[in-house]
Amino acid sequence: MGRKNLTWEDVESVFSQGDTRYSIGDIDIVVDFFNSNALSLEEENISHIEVNDAMIQESYGKQKKQKAVAKQILKNKNYVFENYEYNLEYGVVDILAKNKENKIIAIECGPCRVKKAIDYFRIKEVEELWIVQVYFNHERLYIIKRGPNWNKRIKEFDDAWLKILKSITSPLDTFKD
Repeated sequence: MGRKNLTWEDVESVFSQGDTRYSIGDIDIVVDFFNSNALSLEEENISHIEVNDAMIQESYGKQKKQKAVAKQILKNKNYVFENYEYNLEYGVVDILAKNKENKIIAIECGPCRVKKAIDYFRIKEVEELWIVQVYFNHERLYIIKRGPNWNKRIKEFDDAWLKILKSITSPLDTFKD
């Protein structure tokens, strides 16, 4: 079931998870994308997903437990694990996977940059962004997808940004040929 009318705190909790390095500046923008139906958010309890020490140790890099849990969820959903720490055009995703239609599932394990919710969906092949949270007694999978208003909202966002950029003068503008 998708969540509607997300607040700043909701988005901060999903993405930054209290780590302020990831929440600087973009939460308001992402909240707007959710609340204008340009993005949708689903939440699943994943406390039933079991991983053992060997699965955790075979995971690459940091967030080993979250990565092991994510790989188990992929297996349960019959998705294909592709790679760890994969560089997409707009950032490095903790896990890259593909679904049955060969579309990309970008998986972030733990806190991540909030604007990835917009940036990754600029890539046509990205179908879903997952955020895996596994800490203390909080075990959740957040699934983010493009909403029905994605195309309209991203165009408005890009047009507004371009307008701001065009309004900024540069010392080079004063030079004449």
